[in-house]
Amino acid sequence: MSDDSAELCGIEGDDDEFVTIAQVNRFARIVNVYHGRPIKDDLRGLRISMDEHIKQDEAIHNQIKGARWAIYALAGAVAFCVPLGLKILEALQILMAVK
Repeated sequence: MSDDSAELCGIEGDDDEFVTIAQVNRFARIVNVYHGRPIKDDLRGLRISMDEHIKQDEAIHNQIKGARWAIYALAGAVAFCVPLGLKILEALQILMAVK
């Protein structure tokens, strides 16, 4: 806390004196200026960085979805090619045995 805010963040007077509405209002303004506004600015910056992070996460999630469908397509192609390849190997073995 800076020296200015340490001096200002308090209501002057003795503990047994009544506090006026003007003193409370002045104290509330001072607290808002020295403490409330910096917190709001920090939260605003945090929100902006969180929004950017969420956008990056969505982009990565979409890439993963696309990769998942590519893997499914490759698995389908391999599932189609494996029996065909086995049939070709059987045919080659038969041809080799005939010679």
